[in-house]
Amino acid sequence: MVSVHLVGELLGASGLSGLDEEFSVSHVLDMLSLHPSSELSYFCKWQVAVDDQSKSSDEAWKVVQGETRGQTQVHAASSGGSLVMPDLYRQNRDNILLPKIGTVWAHPIDLHLAIANMEAWNCWPRLEFQVWSVDAFHLESLCGTASFSVPMATNEYVLDVPLVLSEPQTILGSLARAVGLPLQEQENKARSAHCDEVIRSTGTLYLRLAVLSRGLNTTTN
Repeated sequence: MVSVHLVGELLGASGLSGLDEEFSVSHVLDMLSLHPSSELSYFCKWQVAVDDQSKSSDEAWKVVQGETRGQTQVHAASSGGSLVMPDLYRQNRDNILLPKIGTVWAHPIDLHLAIANMEAWNCWPRLEFQVWSVDAFHLESLCGTASFSVPMATNEYVLDVPLVLSEPQTILGSLARAVGLPLQEQENKARSAHCDEVIRSTGTLYLRLAVLSRGLNTTTN
C-alpha cells in the first residue's frame, strides 16, 4: 500500500499579468464610466489530477480523507495588501526571501490519498491550478494555469510555480477571452496537442506543502 498525505496552503500569487485588459469589455465600459474602477480581484481553482494507466478501479488512487478540489476566496490585489513571509526559507543558510505576494489567499490544503498499486510512480498525482480575475462588472477571465507533480519524498516544500496562458490564435478566441466566454476553455483544450501553440508567462503561484509519503523508497538529505 502506497499513501501520500499533503498538508499545507496555497499562499497566493504575484506578478499577475493583465495584458488583455485593455481589450476587454470591462475596460471599455470602465473608460465610459463616470466612476471608473479597473482594479481586478483574483481567485484560484485547484484540483488533484491523476494519469492512472491502469483500468482497474482496485488499483486507482482512493481518497482517505480531504477534498480533491477547491477554490480560494476572492482577493483584491493592491499595493497595501502584499505579504512578505521571510520564515518560508528559514532553513536555508542563504536567507533567501520570497518576493512580495500581491495576491494573498492562504487557502488550506489537507488531503490523504492511498493506492494498492506498488508501481504508484506510474500514476503519481499532480496538482492543477487556474487563476481567474474578476472585474467591477463581475466578469471573470482566465489569467493563468499551472500544474506540477506532488513531490514523492517526505519533506517540507516551498514552491514557486510559474503561471502560463495560451495565446489565442484566432480573432474569435481573442474575443472569447476578453468577455470570458466558455469558448475560451474549449479552444484551449482543442489546441492542447498543437506544437505551434504560443504560451506566455502571466505570474507566479506560491505554495507551502508538507508531504508525508509511505510505501516508497524515497529519502531526503
